[in-house]
Parts: sequence; structure tokens; C-alpha cells
Amino acid sequence: MSFNSADTPVDALSDWLMEQALSEPELEELVEGCNRRLHAAGIPVSRSIITSPILHPLYKSFTVLWTLDGGIETTYHVHDSVNQDAWKASPLRYILTHRLPTFRRQLTGENAVLDFPVLEELAEKGMTDYLCYMVPFGEQQELDASNDEFGFGIIGSWATDRPAGFSDADLRALSRVQQRLAVAVKMRVKDKIAENILETYLGLGAGRKVLNGQIKRGDGERIYSVIWYSDLRGSTTLADNMTGDKYIELLNHYFECTANAVLECHGEVLRFPGDAVLGIFPINEQTDSSLACMNALKAATLAFEQLDELNRARADANQAPLDFGIGLHVGDVLFGNIGVPQRLEFSVIGPAMNETARLETLTKDLDANILTSEIFVRHLNDSHCKTIGECKLLGEHILHGIDKPMNVYEYLPNTADLKK
Repeated sequence: MSFNSADTPVDALSDWLMEQALSEPELEELVEGCNRRLHAAGIPVSRSIITSPILHPLYKSFTVLWTLDGGIETTYHVHDSVNQDAWKASPLRYILTHRLPTFRRQLTGENAVLDFPVLEELAEKGMTDYLCYMVPFGEQQELDASNDEFGFGIIGSWATDRPAGFSDADLRALSRVQQRLAVAVKMRVKDKIAENILETYLGLGAGRKVLNGQIKRGDGERIYSVIWYSDLRGSTTLADNMTGDKYIELLNHYFECTANAVLECHGEVLRFPGDAVLGIFPINEQTDSSLACMNALKAATLAFEQLDELNRARADANQAPLDFGIGLHVGDVLFGNIGVPQRLEFSVIGPAMNETARLETLTKDLDANILTSEIFVRHLNDSHCKTIGECKLLGEHILHGIDKPMNVYEYLPNTADLKK
């Protein structure tokens, strides 16, 4: 007798779900696999939904919808979207606010109850029976009905188009499966939360390195890259004349101009040192040095385009314009863990980074928006660069704290209406 053999298809599905909990499937793969196996086991699920909160700076929760004929679709819900009318009028919210473990409605016949808009829609599509359920993860806090805070867990539903609806045996099987499905979803959601947190606070590259095991002090690597450093001008005066909340709001507007531009042009944002942005455009097999430099110049141009748009809005609100400078350089950076063993920071250090920051400081003295080093210019493909702008030699300059003087270039994009 094999102890690994399953007695019934539901046993086999339960075993499969536990295997998935120990592996790393995508949520869509997990949900579709579960529903297909349910259907193959004779449990006539024609539609299912799973929704769960997730820690993410942009999204509050996600929903995975599966239908037998239409496949699978995932929707991420932005923060505050729970106040939408569709959510307020849904059985999912009803089961949450009433703290019900299950909620069932027959959709056809004399016992049909269509007390939610979605149930009417499902009945029109031929569904006959609907079962909703909630599986909390751990002890739940008291529900705040004003914002529908759920804590962590899943809310889901099953629907069938079988004329007789779900049988008692189907309901028992679904009750068993949904608990195990919740375990597998929980493991994947926890993984996604860890990935989101690390990518949000460390950046995409650093977050992946930490998840892959670079967590000890001293772990790291040398990366040859284009280095970006931008700094907000007049920040001390701004901070002294604004409330803390207003200054944070201003900083976020500035970061939306600069850090967003780096990310949109295939760079990585490594740190926000005070009111500065430190980013890199790695040079590797996928991105040669000329392309990395071009991406950095496109990002710098985009940053000032976004600054112009921001300052027009600030002018309409009778607010003073913002200003910043950008320094661009090429060199090695040491990217890794520094600090004390119990409190580390994944950071970037090295002479090239310091030189980039000094280039940015020089933008104030030379009344320039974007300054680059000579090595940056040497890496550019001239013919490509001329399509978006030009690099003008400003001569040799001494950078504060740097022993040797450096040839400095001003980058002038082919955009006539940029701030100058």
C-alpha cells in the first residue's frame, strides 16, 4: 500500500494544494489549477473569485477571477477603491462586515434569493447556486466598518451552472478545499508581501539580492554603471518655512519628477539621501554603456519636463517653483550591506558615487540643469546623442573633496521649453 496515494479526487486535490503551499506558484496558476481539478473531480464549479489584502504602496488588495469558459483575470485595487459602489453592494463585503464564515444563495427556482446585484448578473448568465466564504489568517482585529479593514485573509466565492446547484457532498468538498486553498494563497501572498516591501524600500535590484540570500554584513558586489544624483535646491529654506506634512508632500512631488524618471527609463533608484535621489543605470550584457548613458539622459530630460508641469501647477496655486540639479557619471559602485550585524542598510558606496554628487553640487555654481563627466560623454554614441541633445564642454573644474580636476560637460536637451 502506498501512503502517497489519494483515496478520492478531492484527497488528491488537497494533497496538490499542500504541495503548492510549499512551492512558489503564481496566484493565477494556483487558482486555475485548483478550479480545473475541482471540475475534473465532478464538483461543478463554473466561476470562482478570491480576494485578499496585500501590503503594497499602490494597491490595497487583489482579486483573482476564474471562469470555466473565460479563463483567469487578476485585478489589483488601488488604495481607497473599497468605497466604490460595486464593492459596497457585493456579497464579499457583506460576509466581511457581518463576520460570516460562509454565505449561500440559490439563484434559480422558488428558493432563489437575488439580494445583491452580482447575484442577478450571475443568474442571468445561467448560474444556479452561489457560495461565499471567508478564511482569516490568524486572529482578526475588530472590524472598522468605515474602511472595511479585513486584516489578512481571503474572501472567496464559488458558483455553478448545474441545474440542481451544489449538492451536500459538493459543499463538504468545497469546505475542505477552500481551507487548503487559503493556506496555499496565504503562503504566496506572504511571499509577494516580502517582495513588495523589499522592492519598495530597497529597490528592485537590492530587494532581489536580499531575498536571494545577501543579508549578512559585507555581502555585496561591484557594479559598473551610469550613476545619477539629483538634489532639491533651497530645501533648507523650504523646510524652515513649511509644516512637516507640507514639506513631505513637496518632497514627494519632487521625487515624482526625478525618481519616477529614473524608473521609467530603465534605471534603479537606490536611495533617497535626505532630499536627493541616488540612482544607477547598470552596464551589463543587456545594456551596453552607450545605451545606459542614453537612458540616463532621457531620464534627466523627462525629469525636467515633469518639473515644468509641476511648477505650472504650483504657479496656479500661488506657490514658489521648485528647482533641482542632476549629476551624471560612469564608474564602479560597491553595492551591498553596511552597518552593524543587527541593523544593516543595503547601500551604494565608492569614489564614483561621491564624484557624481559633487557634479550635481556644481550645477548651482555653473547655473546648469544637468552636468556630466568626461567619461560619461566618452561612453555616448554621438550620433544617437545628437537626436535628443548635445553635451557642451564647460572646461576643467575642481570638485569639492576630489583631488583631481575633472572636465565637465553640460547636457542641453533638444527641448526648447525646458527650464533654464
